[in-house]
Amino acid sequence: MQNSFGSTKSAINGWACLNGLPLNEINHHNNINFTDEDWRLLTTISSGNGMLVEQMRRNEEVKKNEEQERMLTESIEDTVVRVGDQGRHLYLDLERNVMGVKGTEGDISVDRKDMEAQQNAAEEREAILREAHHRIKNNLQVISSLISLQSELVSDPKALDAFKAAQCRIKTLALLYELLYTSKNVVQVKFDDYVQNLTTALQRRFNSAPKIKVNLDVQNVFLSIRDAVPCGLIINELLTNAFRHAFPGDKNGRIDISFRAAENRDCELVVADNGIGRPENSDIDSYSTLGLRLVDILIQQLGGRLQIENKIGTKLTVTFQSQSDRF
Repeated sequence: MQNSFGSTKSAINGWACLNGLPLNEINHHNNINFTDEDWRLLTTISSGNGMLVEQMRRNEEVKKNEEQERMLTESIEDTVVRVGDQGRHLYLDLERNVMGVKGTEGDISVDRKDMEAQQNAAEEREAILREAHHRIKNNLQVISSLISLQSELVSDPKALDAFKAAQCRIKTLALLYELLYTSKNVVQVKFDDYVQNLTTALQRRFNSAPKIKVNLDVQNVFLSIRDAVPCGLIINELLTNAFRHAFPGDKNGRIDISFRAAENRDCELVVADNGIGRPENSDIDSYSTLGLRLVDILIQQLGGRLQIENKIGTKLTVTFQSQSDRF
């Protein structure tokens, strides 16, 4: 069939484009009757003298998201939000007049009361944890103060040293809970900040600067309390031991602390010094001090292993697998 504007096939091709249909679905429509105006428009679309413009999905997605956001913020009495208009396309002619629309409509219902209840529950849980961290920190500080008061009545040097060591361990724990209380993340501690604050406090205690320099190379990771507590106490014991014994007299020295965590959650904590070192072939079991026995207990708690090197000074490497869900 032929019209002054073109063939039936051209008109059908244009009709298929306008309706967003593949040609193989409309071949049986050869007997469609078009008006002269329809014929002119459709054959123009098909021949390429006109232009079929499909608006970019990206622009329509922006409009859709804006509309959804507007609807979500409206106050609806039944607390149900309905959104739709997914994947809409506009078809325009050369003058950019809308000739047709193709798309799908969806109905997504969300109970706003449930959403608000879940959000309130999460905020309440965070507030409870934050308050718990705050109280633990305060209680640890009270215990530390009581030990300090009691130590003033002690004259024996060894007993006094034991009191101060216990107080230092308690302060190590209090520092961790203080970081948890003041940070946005109430379930994991930013480990590099924790180690930085811990080493600074120990340097002040032993008045080591500038004689003994402490170098930190700690990866920016978040550790769970289950990992951070033993790691913090291990650093406290090893750093304290190095300050006391690795640099006798007025000897200058360096202590390096590093921590690395891999994607498979394998962690490595290293504390090394360039001091006088330890006896050849010595291991953790041969140390009789409480601090190093405590290190052994903490490593077992982590399910880790300890390696000791005595080539230049002392290097202790603790490897374990983190229990943190993510870093």
